[in-house]
Amino acid sequence: GPCTFYLSDTKTKGKGAVWFPIEKESFGGGLWCSENIKKNGYKHGVVIPKEVPPGTYYLRTEIIDLDSSIGDEDFTKGPHFYVNCMAITVTGSGKASPKGYKIPGIYNNAESKFKVDASSATEGAKFVIPGPVMDASLAFKL
Repeated sequence: GPCTFYLSDTKTKGKGAVWFPIEKESFGGGLWCSENIKKNGYKHGVVIPKEVPPGTYYLRTEIIDLDSSIGDEDFTKGPHFYVNCMAITVTGSGKASPKGYKIPGIYNNAESKFKVDASSATEGAKFVIPGPVMDASLAFKL
C-alpha cells in the first residue's frame, strides 16, 4: 500500500492540529511504496523540504495496508496503519508555516478511497492517498 510522512515540531508534543504532510508515495514503477520498502531491505529515504524551518521535529511515517480492507464483500475491515515516529533535527533557513492537522483525525476508515484491491493496481490507475495535501509553501525546490 501507500506511505505517508508527516512532521510536527516537538515543542507541540504532537498534540492538536500540528502535523503537516511532507511526502506521500503511492503506486509507481509496478510497486506500491510498501513493496519498494521491502525490496530495498526495509529502508526508505524521505527528503525534508528545504522550506521547513530549522528545529527539532517528530517525523511520523505511515505504511497503509490496503489489502486488509478487502477482507469481505462490503470492505468493513478497513485498512491497517503501520505507524512509526522518531525525533529528527532539521537544519537550514526555511521559513514556511504549513497548515497543521490533528492526528488522529485526518482519515475516516470508512472512507471509500481506502476501499481498493491493492493487488489489482496498474500504472494507468491513479490512487489518490486520502488525507491532507502537502502545503504549497513546502513545494520541493531542490
